[in-house]
Order: sequence, then structure tokens, then C-alpha cells
Amino acid sequence: MTERVCKTIEISGKGVTRFVQISGGIVRQDVTSVKADSNQLNTLDGIHLFPSLIELSVADNRLVRMDALSCLRHLVLLNLKHNSISEIKGLDYLQCVQCVCLAGNTIKEMKGMERCSQLRYLDLADNCISHISDLSMLSCLETLLLHGNAISSLESVSVHFPSSIRALTLSENAVEDITQFSSLASLKHLTQLSVMANPCFNVIDTSLVILMSLTLGGSS
Repeated sequence: MTERVCKTIEISGKGVTRFVQISGGIVRQDVTSVKADSNQLNTLDGIHLFPSLIELSVADNRLVRMDALSCLRHLVLLNLKHNSISEIKGLDYLQCVQCVCLAGNTIKEMKGMERCSQLRYLDLADNCISHISDLSMLSCLETLLLHGNAISSLESVSVHFPSSIRALTLSENAVEDITQFSSLASLKHLTQLSVMANPCFNVIDTSLVILMSLTLGGSS
């Protein structure tokens, strides 16, 4: 029996506009990794021609949708940062995915990942998220990046964020009341936290920020 050779296709910055160009129009069972950053892709149509993908990077393109990903049942790592995606779709079918980067898009809601039970790393920084959605079912999630959004309330963190989170970024959001951050005490494993550049820190003594950090550290 011949052992299958697993291949990586690196085609970043080549002016590619369609995935069928990458596959040659045929199904590529042998390819487990595709890196197609900095091209001119505005659709993921044709991604089904790579059914064995474990890693996919299509950063810095022109994507507006991501639902075509639902066919990639073996995918572990996904990087779609710096596109124009406004809604998370297709991820719920990816039971193996562990790392997802969607930073720098136009996403408005943290929804569409409820069945990603193996997800450990989620980057939603620099999007248009204004409120916290329910991520409590993501029991393996350890890193959650939410800086550069428009979140104003953290009241539901204790209910909607899994206690497994160890690293959380909330800087550059719209939190005006510093007491909102007390909700983070429910994250018992939290060891890394970034909260600066929220409106509430423009009017308080920075010593309070230090005190809050020490309090959170003591609760982990």
C-alpha cells in the first residue's frame, strides 16, 4: 500500500482570483495546507476541491462570505484576517477546528461557532462587534481576542464566556463604566488581560487599573 504524500500549496501574492486556479480544476486529496494570502480572491467557491485541508490561510484578500468552508471537515487552523466578511457562517460544521483568525473584517456578532467544540484560539479583533454573544459552549477556548471593537457592556461575561479562557483582550472598545470589568472575575483561569484604551480609563486614576489587575490575578 502506497503512503499518501501530504502537500502544502504556497501561492500568496500571485494575483489569484479563484480557487479553481489553484487546484487545476481537479480534486486534490493530497493537499493538507493552502496559503493564499494577499491575492484577489473574493469568494471561497472551489474550496471543495481540497477536501483534506487541515490548514487554510486566505488573509488579505477580498472575501465577503465564508459559508463555503462547511465542506472542510478536517480543518484545524483557519486564517481569514483582513477581508470584508460581515457574518460568521460555515464554522459550525468544522468539528476539528482549533484556531480561527477573523481579525480585521466587518463582523457584527459573535455567532456561528456554537458547535466548534475543539476551538482553543479565536481572534475577532478589529471588527464591528457591539455586544457579547453566548460562547459558553466553547469549553476548550483559551484565547479570545476582542480588542478594537465597539463592546460597551460586559455584564453577561459570567454567563456567556467559558471559564476555560486564559487570555482575553478587550482594549480599544467602548466600555464607559469601569465596574463592568468586575464581571471578569468569573474567569477563574484568566492570566492575561488587556483592557486599556476604553473610555472609562480616560477619567480614572491609573492606580485603579493596577489594583483591578492584581484583583483578577488573585482570583485565578
